[in-house]
Amino acid sequence: MAAVLVAAMIASIFRSGPAFAEPRIAALPEMKALAAAAAPAAGCSPNSDDWTSARSGEKRCVFKGQYSTRRRIVEQCLRDRPALGTYIYQTTSECSPSGGVEAIGQARAIKYLNDNLGVPPPGNQPGGIINPMIQWEPTLNGGSDRPDIIYYDRAGNTFAEIIEAKVKTNKDYDGWGGQVARYAAVLVANGVQKVTPGTVLNRWGQYEDWFQVYSKDADCKVDGQAGFKLSTYRAISPTPGLLHIEEVKKERKCEQQKRQPPPNSPPIQIVIDQNDDDHKWPIPPILLPLIDSIETVGATTLADDVAAYGSVEAAAAALTAETEGFEVPPGMWTPGYAAI
Repeated sequence: MAAVLVAAMIASIFRSGPAFAEPRIAALPEMKALAAAAAPAAGCSPNSDDWTSARSGEKRCVFKGQYSTRRRIVEQCLRDRPALGTYIYQTTSECSPSGGVEAIGQARAIKYLNDNLGVPPPGNQPGGIINPMIQWEPTLNGGSDRPDIIYYDRAGNTFAEIIEAKVKTNKDYDGWGGQVARYAAVLVANGVQKVTPGTVLNRWGQYEDWFQVYSKDADCKVDGQAGFKLSTYRAISPTPGLLHIEEVKKERKCEQQKRQPPPNSPPIQIVIDQNDDDHKWPIPPILLPLIDSIETVGATTLADDVAAYGSVEAAAAALTAETEGFEVPPGMWTPGYAAI
């Protein structure tokens, strides 16, 4: 009964909203153009089961194509995801020479997803750290596109979820939806089924991540002397396909010397204003056709969920947690998510 109620709730969220139909229809021609322009890679099988980061120039079979993938992030940032208050990133480029703060948030989301999937690396892969169902920075469309995170069915290619990480101050922030749609078109052209904007980060409850970063150079003043800016960032996944990263400016500090918290420092929590409208996020119209294929609960998927989670109650709890991540006030439309 609980699972049925969750299914009804998802269907209600998924189909409500006056702006639902027309933007989707308007977006269809653009999606068709993207599909026509997509450059599928040479086919391959099976998909890689490699848990390691890739070497420069190395290609692997992923999403039924040969791509350079799993590069551009410093491995240590994939091995550890320190809690706020226990570690400070010493520069914005700590996790990637060119990725900045976005790469820090991206690496932490990858580590979070990997840990929550709960599968240990095989013993025959020394150095294996991240489940091969998670790929990052694959070079699609001849290398012109590099999705930040793709979570997919490595064994059967039955689904793929795409997530784009964006710092709010990124000049290309507003184009994240078009990027996700472009990446999706390539995976569809390769033959991957049910390619959607990613919601998986909210599977275990609404995703929220905090971290602190020092500026590279001394660019602020404290007591009349040059100091390093210490910024606090919050990352959330407020709408399908987006990992939104934003500095909490009221927490900004200037410190004369870079430091690390003392050993065994406890994690700290920051209280966000309850009036913050984290869920009032527009869905880029170009993504609406993809969101329409996010699977709602039916007899087959319900059976799969029960098998995966061990009981109807556990499956219902998981579905509820995923859905709550996208619940919105009346009058605002954001689709729900059901497990694949």
